[in-house]
Amino acid sequence: MAAHVDLDVAHNPAAARVLAANLQQLRDQTAGAGRTLAVCGILADKDAAGVAGELRDCVDAWWCTGTEGGARQSGAELARSVRSRVAAPVEVADSVAAACEAVSVVAGAGDRIIVFGSFHTVGPALDWLEAHDLLPPAPLPEYTAAPRGT
Repeated sequence: MAAHVDLDVAHNPAAARVLAANLQQLRDQTAGAGRTLAVCGILADKDAAGVAGELRDCVDAWWCTGTEGGARQSGAELARSVRSRVAAPVEVADSVAAACEAVSVVAGAGDRIIVFGSFHTVGPALDWLEAHDLLPPAPLPEYTAAPRGT
């Protein structure tokens, strides 16, 4: 996978609005850069259509996957919600790992992959990235440093 991968647990329209603003800022800073490809898994008790609506102008293609947990939903159910709000292509994957694999096949060097929607999505994506030796070689300091103010 030559694309850049971003992970976010944005799972409601307000969080998706912030993610969209960040993606737009990155797009503005890297004019002419590649596509933004999304691996998305959102629990059934969240406003998936609202999330998709906030991101519709930022995502060039979607891979919707099922989630585990108490409010699980299938990738097909999520895809129906997403398709109701976006014009971009929407694919369905059986699992987060399958979605990561599928998007990695089509992602190019200038593309950005965003994995978002839930801890139930980001966690398995981290597992997939680790299994494919795609995580940074050392822990990032912002995740390993002592909390501020301690």
